[in-house]
Amino acid sequence: MKILLPIFLVMLLISGCSTVPLATPQNCQSPCVLKTNSDNIKATYQVQHDRLIVDLSGRTTGWVAIGFGATHYMKDAYIVMGYIDEKGKPVISNEFGDGYVSHKSVELLGGKPNIELISGDFKDGWTSIKFSIPLKLENNNYAKTFESGETMKVLVAYGPDGAKNFTTIHAFKTITSINLKDIPTTK
Repeated sequence: MKILLPIFLVMLLISGCSTVPLATPQNCQSPCVLKTNSDNIKATYQVQHDRLIVDLSGRTTGWVAIGFGATHYMKDAYIVMGYIDEKGKPVISNEFGDGYVSHKSVELLGGKPNIELISGDFKDGWTSIKFSIPLKLENNNYAKTFESGETMKVLVAYGPDGAKNFTTIHAFKTITSINLKDIPTTK
């Protein structure tokens, strides 16, 4: 055990990932702000009926992404990625962390995507996507069910400028968390 802790700490430093705790969500207003350690990525979230609404923006001309429920690095994360194409239209993909540092489209894995695009644009150097996902998913091996009171790990990242695809490695990444008991709901 004494050997494992230093190895874990070295791996965490090498990965460049950091963890940011969610600040007193009981006091957040609707929608809640997801806390990260960067001014170059922003996210808000709220529950509306039976769906989680997420508004995600990154200071990039490339993609932005958020992943829920990873078990180790990216493994088992339910990921939504999006970018704005050359015609100004949002393009999104429902991905799943199929390895520690890899992901694939839910469709390629044999699953059914379940994200609903609400909007997306590029303005003043920021790529933004707004989407919803169901809180409870049945019969889908490549999704997460959000349980009331559960704290869930959240990965947030963006790609380098010009990365208008779902395969280019991130320019920035961080880890934070949410707890559904603290998310405001609207009807």
